[in-house]
Amino acid sequence: MSPNKESEVPKTCPAYPPEYRDQIIALAHSGRTPEDLATECEPSAQTIRTWTVKKGPPDGGPFDDLLLLCRDGGI
Repeated sequence: MSPNKESEVPKTCPAYPPEYRDQIIALAHSGRTPEDLATECEPSAQTIRTWTVKKGPPDGGPFDDLLLLCRDGGI
């Protein structure tokens, strides 16, 4: 094994395709919890929360993101 072998290992996972993220976000907006989705899908619950907050509420309501965070224990 070469001494530089360690630097060849990627530090992060490759990005998920936008279509995949949109499907996960849609499921979260439909009422599924990030923890529930994380047990079925690869992203962590925190990643799913982050995607959902960045995407914004499905109906454009100003308080939906806050309600989602409160419901999922993020606040």
